Amino acid sequence: MLKPLRHARLAVAALLVTVGLLITVPTIADAAAVPRLIVGFRPTTTTASQASTLAAAGLTARSSRDAVKGGIAQLHTAIVPVTRGTLAATRAKLLARPDVQYVEVDHVAHAYDLATEAATGVTAQWHPNDTFLTAQWGLAAIGAESAWELARGTGVTIAVVDTGVGYVHPDLKSRVDLGRDFVDNDDDPMDVQGHGTHVAGTAAGTADDAFGVAGVAPNSRILAVRVLDKDGAGNYSTVASGIVYAADKGAKVINLSLGGPDPSTALEEAINYATTRGAIVTCASGNEGTKTMGYPASYEGCTSVGATDDSDTRAPFSNVGPGLDLTAPGVQILSSTIGGGHEAWDGTSMATPFVSGTAALLYGQGLTRRDVLAAMTSTAHDLGPAGYDTSFGAGRIDAAAAVTAASRMPRAAADTIAPTIASVALTAPRRAVTTKVIVSWKVTKRTGWKRVGTTTDPSGYSWKKTSTRGAKRTTNTFRMTDGIVYRKSVIETRTKAPKKTAQAYLRIAVNASDDVAVDRVALEWGGRTHAVDWSAGDGWLLEAPCVAGARAATVRAYDAANNVVATDVALHVTC
Repeated sequence: MLKPLRHARLAVAALLVTVGLLITVPTIADAAAVPRLIVGFRPTTTTASQASTLAAAGLTARSSRDAVKGGIAQLHTAIVPVTRGTLAATRAKLLARPDVQYVEVDHVAHAYDLATEAATGVTAQWHPNDTFLTAQWGLAAIGAESAWELARGTGVTIAVVDTGVGYVHPDLKSRVDLGRDFVDNDDDPMDVQGHGTHVAGTAAGTADDAFGVAGVAPNSRILAVRVLDKDGAGNYSTVASGIVYAADKGAKVINLSLGGPDPSTALEEAINYATTRGAIVTCASGNEGTKTMGYPASYEGCTSVGATDDSDTRAPFSNVGPGLDLTAPGVQILSSTIGGGHEAWDGTSMATPFVSGTAALLYGQGLTRRDVLAAMTSTAHDLGPAGYDTSFGAGRIDAAAAVTAASRMPRAAADTIAPTIASVALTAPRRAVTTKVIVSWKVTKRTGWKRVGTTTDPSGYSWKKTSTRGAKRTTNTFRMTDGIVYRKSVIETRTKAPKKTAQAYLRIAVNASDDVAVDRVALEWGGRTHAVDWSAGDGWLLEAPCVAGARAATVRAYDAANNVVATDVALHVTC
């Protein structure tokens, strides 16, 4: 499940997952109270056969049908509720079935916002005449005023896949297309939590209406897709459903200001589903200040976004690491909230819609997905060491420079020629070992013991002794990764032995070419896309979790116009 938060919410959630949200402990417990499995079937499996397979694993006939109905048809998945005591056994039974390709836990994740405060008394003097425009330092930082002279995102849809959108807000009511509510399973994606409304206002809030704030792409449409509940919680599978829905509705930009610590085949397949349909998926890097990003930001199909402050310094909470693409303003970002108001929030959630809005401006200039990405990264304001680095990616987004560069790009004639594939070669597998350390702790209150949670990131918190009250109680300052300090009485900590997990990855080198340029290559088997390479910097190299044995696979090469060539290959894999 995924969670965002509002105001100065308790920051324990930032330790439960590699995302930095502030949420209350009961919300976490409730979100994970009913574990679920995502079951990925072979594409040729009928829905009736899927239900039969689930029944054979111990589900009732009705539960089997409900699991299939609640799945994602485009990804050939079913969603299976289980009890904690039967999770491992059910997973083993399902994996033994020949029509099942994978079974994974439907993990919990969170959105990425931090502290908030209300905005008061800010009056703008500059046209557009939005009341709080002069307080929107992020717009000034990315050169929005200059960018608007060339592009405002007309004709482009940005999907906000989040807690929904407060579509009655004056800054948004003329911009929002009502999409889908995957939490309540209806067509009313109203935001009752606030996070999605804040994101939407930054991405595409109405400009020059003498009210509130302006968005980066003020003429773009907002597709509201609700995947997080009133507490900001939503399963990975629910998020994947929202991504697929947004792609099917033709959104050119899909904003994901959310994430979690665990990888997910279903989530990655949803990302690939959207990108192969020409969408850019922007993903917040996370708020723990760690050197690794969570998911889906770590996936190659995501354009991952970190946060900077008003001095172009990396925000201390912003996750960094290999694969970080861009940074954007993410500290004290003023935007719309439910109830018609405005608040300043911190987080990589707040940074991500700056990139989403800039992408919409570029799409509105007629660019392809490939050219939009190139324009954003090549014109970003370089920060840190010269060139790309893992703290800022290509740099802080510069909308003015990007749309200016785009306006000078030659518009090529329609491309109708598909790429060619000269060769496909299976290379030696890559082997990786990951180590997970789990730390748990308890705090005491007058009402008695209460578990706060566990974390796989011991650097995500710290405490120091400030006084001693007898032998059994020590008062400590408990500091979370977002910098907020809580005083608690910590009386127990426990660290489990490190758990090492080995994983092998098959690697396939592809020699592909095109009359213009190859945009991406993909590896498929069993009706699924298992790997996509978007960059030829190291040659076209496809990498996927290694599954030993012989199988028929297909390698596809695409150009920016979505012309495609396919080559069938017989894989004989030893992991």
